[in-house]
Amino acid sequence: MFSRKQSTPSKENRSSPVTIAMKGAVDECVGVCHEIPTTVSVGGADRNAGRNKTLFLRRPNLFKLIERQKWVQVMHLLKTQQGVKMASKSDASGLSALGLALGFHAPPEIIQRILDIDPQLSMKYDTYGAIPLHVACLNGSSVEAINLLLQYDDDSAHVKDANQRVPLHHAVEFACRPRDEQEQDDESMEEQNDMEDLQVIWSICNKAPETVHTSDIHGDTPVDIVQIVKAELKGEESNKAYIRCERIYQVLKATSVKVYRNSKEQWETHHVKRTRETEESTINDMDIDVDLSSQVSSVLSIEAMSIDSKSSKEKKSKSFFKKRLRRKSKR
Repeated sequence: MFSRKQSTPSKENRSSPVTIAMKGAVDECVGVCHEIPTTVSVGGADRNAGRNKTLFLRRPNLFKLIERQKWVQVMHLLKTQQGVKMASKSDASGLSALGLALGFHAPPEIIQRILDIDPQLSMKYDTYGAIPLHVACLNGSSVEAINLLLQYDDDSAHVKDANQRVPLHHAVEFACRPRDEQEQDDESMEEQNDMEDLQVIWSICNKAPETVHTSDIHGDTPVDIVQIVKAELKGEESNKAYIRCERIYQVLKATSVKVYRNSKEQWETHHVKRTRETEESTINDMDIDVDLSSQVSSVLSIEAMSIDSKSSKEKKSKSFFKKRLRRKSKR
């Protein structure tokens, strides 16, 4: 499995750009393929999605240089035509050069260069349904690398892998992991790594806050993952591991509250709009009823006037005939 202990670049490598040209760099880049054993962390159908597998694969030398963390040589190769072709290749498990670079904590300049060569790699799926952002979160890539991926694809934080896990699941799981002896002995290093893990979670939550409620194949959300670890540490509230998990939980809780408030506001806005439309429709119906009733009244009054007119004419006609009969009888 990729680990921070083995693969985290030094402070100098993180902050300074990768320089080009080193004697013998071209010699290591000769040839297209090289068969080497490699151990990688991959997803699976079981609950422990991240597990170690040793794969004997024919890989481009670019992959070999990335595994050796020869970042100067990697950058040199990526600026050649051969390196550009290699950057778009994948191994037998579908793991791309970008995914491998993220797993071994390549400097941001390397990640940026690979993305510039082939931007579509940021959404390239491997055989486990994972994209590079999943791999980066699973292996604890730097917050700079995570932000680069999030900037390239707005939807990447919503993508689910074969276990129905979004990147936030993997980021939380990595942040909750037990620390190794080196980190435990070096408190400043442990605190620095804890803060970077929190920043990664914050970045993903800001980009895709609704994923905090996404359930994986086992029905677990990122919040559930933290709560499970906290339950295992019950009674050890003063333990650093528990404090770390509590910090992660607070970030997820704040995100969950934000999602709820946004949903509530959207519902209220929609409800008010619907209510207003209903009221306007009711008022319009009432206006139509008033118009109809006035029209009916008008028609009825006209008919009444017509009836009155007819009755008066009939009365006059009867009176006229009566007069004539009287005259005849007198004669």
